Amino acid sequence: MKKLLLLLLCMPLIFSCGENYEKEKNQEEIKRPKSFLELWKVKGNVKSAEYTMYSVSEKFGEIKKEDIIEDPFFDSDEWFFGNKKSILNKFGDIKKISVYNNEGNKIAGRVVGFNSDEIPISIKWEDNLNHQKGRGEFKLDRDDYSKRFYGYNENSNLTSIEIYKRNKDGRIIKSSTFYSVTSWSNENFEEEVLRNQLEPDLLLEWKYDATGNWIETSRYINNELVSVTKLEYDKFDNRVSHRIYDGEGNLDSRWEYKDKDNMGNWTSRIRYDKNNNAEYLQEYKFKYYD
Repeated sequence: MKKLLLLLLCMPLIFSCGENYEKEKNQEEIKRPKSFLELWKVKGNVKSAEYTMYSVSEKFGEIKKEDIIEDPFFDSDEWFFGNKKSILNKFGDIKKISVYNNEGNKIAGRVVGFNSDEIPISIKWEDNLNHQKGRGEFKLDRDDYSKRFYGYNENSNLTSIEIYKRNKDGRIIKSSTFYSVTSWSNENFEEEVLRNQLEPDLLLEWKYDATGNWIETSRYINNELVSVTKLEYDKFDNRVSHRIYDGEGNLDSRWEYKDKDNMGNWTSRIRYDKNNNAEYLQEYKFKYYD
C-alpha cells in the first residue's frame, strides 16, 4: 500500500511537469512545455476534475450503481480509489490532488510546487493511511530531454528515482522507476541508476498514434511483462475500445465509455471483467475556467 499511494501521487505529474533548471537570460528562449491537459488531449480549460468509483450489479442486462469502492485497484497505468479530486491551474497543469476512501475520509494528497514561470517542479505528498509524508523533485537532462524524478521521505532520505523519456511531441514513452528503501546508505545509488547499472523495479512504456492519442501501455515489474493496455479510436478521435491483457496476452478486463459533457470530455465509463461481467462504474465531473 505504501508504494501504491506514492505511485498514485507521482504518476499524473510526469506527463505535465516542466524543466527544473536555471532560467536563461533571454526569457524569449524559454518554451513552455505542454500541459497535462494538452498531453492527454482533455478538452477545455479544466479548473477541477473529480471522479468517483462505484461497484455495480447487473441483472437482466441492466447495470445498477452500488456503493463507492472500498479497496483500490490497478488498471492500465494507474491506481483507482473511491474518490479523487484534482485542481488545475489556468495553464492546464495539476496543482493539487486529494484522495478519499468510501467513507469520505481523506487518505492521501499531493501539493505541487511551481517555479516563477508557473511550471511544476516539485511535489509534497502525504499518506494518511500509513502516517507518512514525503516530497519529490523533477529535473530535466538538457542533452537527451529525459526527465527525472527524485523521491524523498519525510527525513529527506532518497527513496526512489524515476527516469522518463519523451517523444518529439513531449509525451512520455518510457518510465523507469527504481526503488531503494535503504538508498540513503548506498552512496552510489543515483550513479548506478544513471549509469544503467540497475534494472528498474517498474517499467512502463507508452505508445501513441499520429494525432497523439494514447493507444498502448506495457507494464513490467522486475523485467516481467505483467499487463498490456490497448486502445482504439474512431475517425473523430472518440475512444471506442479500451482493453487490458495480462502478460500472456489473455484478456483481463475492458472499459466501455458512456456519457460526455458539453465540452466533449467523457463523464462515465464501465469496466467489465474477462467474462464480460460489469465490475465498476466511474463517474467524472469537470469544472472549467470562465
